[in-house]
Amino acid sequence: LEAIRTVRPRWVIIENVGGAPVESWAWDLGGDMFHRGQFAYVSTRTLDAADWGLPSHRVRQFLVAGPKPYRWPEPTHCGPDAPVGARVRLLPWVGFGEALGLVPGSTLLPGNGGHLPAPRCASEPAHAVTASCPQYLRLPSPAICGAEASGLGSSVSRKKVDQAIGRRYTCREAAILVGFPPDYPFAGGSNATFKQAGNAVAPVMAEALARAIGASE
Repeated sequence: LEAIRTVRPRWVIIENVGGAPVESWAWDLGGDMFHRGQFAYVSTRTLDAADWGLPSHRVRQFLVAGPKPYRWPEPTHCGPDAPVGARVRLLPWVGFGEALGLVPGSTLLPGNGGHLPAPRCASEPAHAVTASCPQYLRLPSPAICGAEASGLGSSVSRKKVDQAIGRRYTCREAAILVGFPPDYPFAGGSNATFKQAGNAVAPVMAEALARAIGASE
């Protein structure tokens, strides 16, 4: 907010995770009868980048402030539970298997506090990519099927879980799931790449929101 006050740009787009004080920022940037703000129009919305073709769910809060009412971009994709009209008009969500070039039977599990939530199928967008929560690909193979048959469950160690369900996806795969090209020049090693990809604004959302400024002008 201090940078915005100093630079005084014509338009501002802010992105953050759920729970961020977006309404407080909106009050600070916009004006009302009790408070003179910096921008004539401020609006907020919660969007999932999967609705714009990202092969992973990335639900974030956005704030846009400017001199004119902002025309929020329309989704280009939707999920199977969307209304019929939307499913006819929009493209289906992009599955993580397609984005990563995996076989159709692949599934994905997040490493989450030592227990295993329901797998996500390759035809669905992946679980949200974060800086610290690893995810594991379960690839169909006799060895993995044998490990599953042995009864490995939520009480086993992470090492055994990793062995049972296949492998952790790579930092480059994480970057692809966030929407970066495979050769994007991240700085540092794999841990740094995970952090940068996990904390980044999905490029597809940055583009859609920025292009909408032109439509709003």
